Amino acid sequence: MTVSLKDVAKRAGVSVATASRALADHPRISEATKARVRQVAEELGYTPSAVARSLVKQETHTIGVITTTVTDPYAAEVVRAVEDAAESAGYHLFLFASHSLPRREITGIRMLYERRVDGIIIISARALDFYPDFIDTVRIPLVLINGVFPHPRVRSVRTDNRQGMRLATEYLLELGYRRIAFIGGPPQGRSAQDRWLGYLDALSQAGIEPDGNLVFPGTGKADDGRRALRHMFDLSTPPDAVVCYNDLTAMGVLAEAWSSGIRVPQDLAVIGFDNLPFSELTAPPLTTVAQPTEEMGRTAVEQILRLRRGEETIDVVFDCSLVERNSA
Repeated sequence: MTVSLKDVAKRAGVSVATASRALADHPRISEATKARVRQVAEELGYTPSAVARSLVKQETHTIGVITTTVTDPYAAEVVRAVEDAAESAGYHLFLFASHSLPRREITGIRMLYERRVDGIIIISARALDFYPDFIDTVRIPLVLINGVFPHPRVRSVRTDNRQGMRLATEYLLELGYRRIAFIGGPPQGRSAQDRWLGYLDALSQAGIEPDGNLVFPGTGKADDGRRALRHMFDLSTPPDAVVCYNDLTAMGVLAEAWSSGIRVPQDLAVIGFDNLPFSELTAPPLTTVAQPTEEMGRTAVEQILRLRRGEETIDVVFDCSLVERNSA
């Protein structure tokens, strides 16, 4: 049978209010009373209800996290960074996968809000542009990682994807490559659009006209890289380098190149994006663009806590950096 606070109070010979204050170490309760109540609570095996405490304090020390999918290595890295930062601050996570479906993302926000989480972090948000009025009904802080939405209770923590892809393309240009292909990502994603613009920026600065034959659509999966490579080398003049939307796409390129006898980087230089933990284990090790996931996770949690305290916050944009290995 569950032991209640009322049971503890009755055994200790105090009121329920006094028992509650004693267990909360209230300064107005004598040390003798605190000791007696704690001893009784221990003898009876009483455990304070986290739900009850949260109703009183209006906080649960939990943060909701919505990600597109738990199988995406980049999303997993960001979730780990958020979890580390939340744990250091004394918070726990509720995780929800939207599978990149706007309606499911809204369902996740609603479910987490009903669970009284103290704030919600959304990785690669898909839904807010579809349901802008919905956010007015959510009375807790929201932080978007790699997303932007203008609202007083919403903050953004993101990397400059345009700068990152420009950096990668400029690196290839400096090495002497001129026919640089581009494999894109999910067309509805802001990061994919920004990376495409970064690629165009670098070509324009070098005075190179973009070649539509060297641009390949993608969804951020390894199969995109495999498929694109086959098309590249069916061209009368194949590219001499390729920048990829992410590391998974680049790994698909590397795998298809190996099976097709195409040497990397001798026949084709390859650059990825994200610097996933296993990108240095490919053959050859993958040159890629790194996003500061640790800093992003920590900043997202800090934004949630600052918004809850009513403190001033601003959107944060981090620069990317190039990790040079052997694929380019």
